[in-house]
Amino acid sequence: MYLCSKFNEFMGLVDECLAFGFDYSDKSYIESFLNSELEISKERTIEILYAKIKDAIVADKKSKTTNLRQIESSLYRIYHYNGGGYAYHEIPAKILFSINENLFTTLDDRESWINAIHATLIIMTLDSYDTWGQKYTADIPIANAALRIKARGFTPLFNGRYFYLNENESETYCTLLDNKMRDIGGARFTSLLLRNFQRINKYFEGRYLLGRPEYPIVAKSDFMPGLPYGYLIHLALRHMEKKTTYCNEANFDSVLAMAQDLVGMLDIQDYSQFGSMFVVVQSLPAYIARTMLADSCLSFRQLSSDAAILFMEELFVWVDNDKMKLELGWDVKDALKIATTIAKKVPDVSINCLIPIEELRENCGLESHCMNKLLPYFTHKTTEINKELKQATDWEKVNFHEKPFIWQPGNKVLMVAKSLTFLAFYEALVLAIKTFEKNCDNEIGNHIEPMTGKLFERSGISPTAIARKFIAEGIEYESDLIIESDNVIILGEIKKKGLTRPSMAGDAVDGIIDLVLTFIKAQTQLAIQEIQLLKEGFIQFSDGKKLFHNGRRIERIAITLHDLGSVQDRTIAGNIIKTLINSVTTAEHATPYQKRRLAECNDLTVLLNDQTRQIIALNKSDSDPLFDCTFLGIPQIQFLLNGVKSVDEFHYNLRTVKTSVRASFDMYDTFVSTQRIRKQAKLEKETKISV
Repeated sequence: MYLCSKFNEFMGLVDECLAFGFDYSDKSYIESFLNSELEISKERTIEILYAKIKDAIVADKKSKTTNLRQIESSLYRIYHYNGGGYAYHEIPAKILFSINENLFTTLDDRESWINAIHATLIIMTLDSYDTWGQKYTADIPIANAALRIKARGFTPLFNGRYFYLNENESETYCTLLDNKMRDIGGARFTSLLLRNFQRINKYFEGRYLLGRPEYPIVAKSDFMPGLPYGYLIHLALRHMEKKTTYCNEANFDSVLAMAQDLVGMLDIQDYSQFGSMFVVVQSLPAYIARTMLADSCLSFRQLSSDAAILFMEELFVWVDNDKMKLELGWDVKDALKIATTIAKKVPDVSINCLIPIEELRENCGLESHCMNKLLPYFTHKTTEINKELKQATDWEKVNFHEKPFIWQPGNKVLMVAKSLTFLAFYEALVLAIKTFEKNCDNEIGNHIEPMTGKLFERSGISPTAIARKFIAEGIEYESDLIIESDNVIILGEIKKKGLTRPSMAGDAVDGIIDLVLTFIKAQTQLAIQEIQLLKEGFIQFSDGKKLFHNGRRIERIAITLHDLGSVQDRTIAGNIIKTLINSVTTAEHATPYQKRRLAECNDLTVLLNDQTRQIIALNKSDSDPLFDCTFLGIPQIQFLLNGVKSVDEFHYNLRTVKTSVRASFDMYDTFVSTQRIRKQAKLEKETKISV
């Protein structure tokens, strides 16, 4: 049942202490342990014992350390799963009750730990311990998920942090789940699931709102894991060939429950609004990995038709369409005709829309030979979608977003849902162009900044700077984006770098590299501009013109081409950056390429740390600028610009998503929910006045 792990070592140390058979309540034993007579109060005795514990096991920041909080959590998970037994978890709980430290010496220092455990066992006899009911809120749902899987006839194992099934049982479980999904039929399942989102109002203007469940501040012990919508949708997409008009409710519920428990065992969810607010450097790789894996399992990637068409119109203007026509038989303009036709003709609420190919061709005004050449690049065969996906961690095997359509008999194609499909219009076009243009990625990167400028111009906002050179301390830099009003200066730094498939599958090393090179590199470049404004009072551009600070608020936005999920949430991103700039990142099993990139990451974190200190000093404030940053994808910016006519209106929307703390980790969900609350409050106020 138990694999070698720190929590196992800790249990061994406790067992070793208990094997002595000491009576920890015996006065003579306590006097012997303290090497003094007990002529002091019980409270003073406990105080002395805690001091001995602290001296024995609290580590300095440079040593290798033990995460005692995680050991306590793991011990409770096993205790709950086993339905009782010796309460090993109460020993670290008792230590942490009085010693509020994150760093403890390694368990290899056996003598120190044995002394600390003996002291703790004495304290537990002097001071009856009642575990706080909310303490294990995040552990109980994980253990309960394992118990439900056990009730289905499987044997969950525990690796010291989370439960899992061995290779054979995992294969059996996932095959059973996949077979149930096949019996329901992928089209039927996706229709039921997405239609339910629309029914319960978790839907807005073509987008499904996939924020995390809103757990109350007062925790409960019966929380269920959130439904893994991403895992379920991508499993369903494996079976789009089957047509069913009826779905047995029990089968549907069984698929939901099996997937919910399988993902629930993985320890990737938070069951408190404060679950992602705290992280220590020792657990940062796991924190990043679980955050990214949670995004993949619990939600699915979406892109609005407006954003996809914007990308297709602006990011491929460099492509030689005549050459593309010769190479492929179709060009960017032809792909755009299909995307714009679908955007106009297919309703946003449509699910699993069947489209006759000939009708689509006529509506697009394409020649038959052109349509025949183009369709294979944009159409999946039903048997090739997510073919290798089975496990909840198989995200490198997901290929659905590479093509928007699914071939159907009768010379038709199927489109699952607009927000799920339009990302694939862009991806399919990129993959096609890469077959004859090897410099495609660089060219796309070169055109992101002009596209972002045009996006603001469409809302009547003229950027002060787009890819504009400026001088700071005699060195020339580039400002990707600046917009301003009388009240605010908004600085934007644009990065094309996105999350790799290994990152989305939970690879911690790739995750750290992706995040640092995207977020921290952007923040260092934004910090140069903010320091210049605060220090000199202006930014001087290479053409001689100046942008004056004039005491205005400065906002910093790290901008990516795509939305990157919950890692762009201000709380999570701020925690990650704050932790990284106060540490040196290494990886024992990193590849040579990863090691080179990690060295680059470490240089950037040192630079940002220094810049942060400068900004705090220049602002003459103790507020942390790292938690005052915003991280947005261009589709999110486009969403926030909807209906906006000025910089101040955009800034108002920006502040809405920046200051709302709902722990949904979905900007769209946060914005829509906040707007609905404001609208309801306004309506109630108006009703009250009229009455």
